[in-house]
Amino acid sequence: MTPAIRLFAAAAVFAAFAAGALGVQVTEKFKYRLTAGDFREFNIKPGNSGLIKADADFRGTGLIKKDITITMKLIRPDGTAAKEAAGASPLSLVFNLTPDEQSKFKGKNFKVRVENTAVAAKETITGDVTVKFNDGKVTVLNVKNLDIGPKATQERAFTAPGKAGKLTVDIKFRDGVVNGKEVIAELVRVADNKVLVKADGDSGLKLVADLAATDKELKVRLTNKQTLRTVRGIDLLGVLQPN
Repeated sequence: MTPAIRLFAAAAVFAAFAAGALGVQVTEKFKYRLTAGDFREFNIKPGNSGLIKADADFRGTGLIKKDITITMKLIRPDGTAAKEAAGASPLSLVFNLTPDEQSKFKGKNFKVRVENTAVAAKETITGDVTVKFNDGKVTVLNVKNLDIGPKATQERAFTAPGKAGKLTVDIKFRDGVVNGKEVIAELVRVADNKVLVKADGDSGLKLVADLAATDKELKVRLTNKQTLRTVRGIDLLGVLQPN
């Protein structure tokens, strides 16, 4: 290895890996307006088992505010209700999606349904519902503010979780577009030093590769194309979506 190439262990592999947990919690927020007896449904797609939590905030729109309630349901892809809650604002619903159930409905949408149950009051309700769930994606590489000198090469190594899926590495740097600086980026399998995918250009590069379960030890190799100028502030974010 030449002095210009430095290989570092991936400091940014999620601690969840060590615990055997895959995926991160994501948050999606939906707004609604419900007349008396009306309902709305919002799709979510959990990518892994774990808690699904929905929090609804709502209010009436009438001149005289009445006591209002809604019913909120989490509906499975087969149409059955996984969990239901009813009451005044704020209203919460929590459901534990088991590994068996997640496997059964893998790749299919669950629905969060909100219903205006203030029918007697004929009250129109407006509000929003915030849903948190595990999307199954795994962050395997997260490097910030990397600087690479003229014509130099640096590498960042990381370990994938040993699951087949699509890996996307986003490469951004703050002085690329404005100053015309470019890098060569490569995704390399460590075992045989094979370049799986390569990109060339300024900030906004992506390395996208379909990984086999055996593709665990990997690295991103970056080469500064400039003869005299350093490329500064490079950020790398690698995310795996298991099949």
